[in-house]
Amino acid sequence: MSGCAAVNCSNRIDKGYRLFSFPKGKRGDKWVDNMRRDKWTPTTSSRLCEVSITLKIRI
Repeated sequence: MSGCAAVNCSNRIDKGYRLFSFPKGKRGDKWVDNMRRDKWTPTTSSRLCEVSITLKIRI
C-alpha cells in the first residue's frame, strides 16, 4: 500500500487518505524543501497525503 513520505506520518490510501505525487519543476522543489528531510529526493512512487500537504507544505 502507498503511504505518505512525510516524516512521522503514517497516513495511507487504505486508511482513507488521498495521496499526491510530487509535481515537477519549481513547485516540486518547494514541496521537497518544505519537507525538511536532509539528503532526500522523491522517487516516481513517492507520495504526500492531503494532511501533510496542508500542514507541512502549505501550497
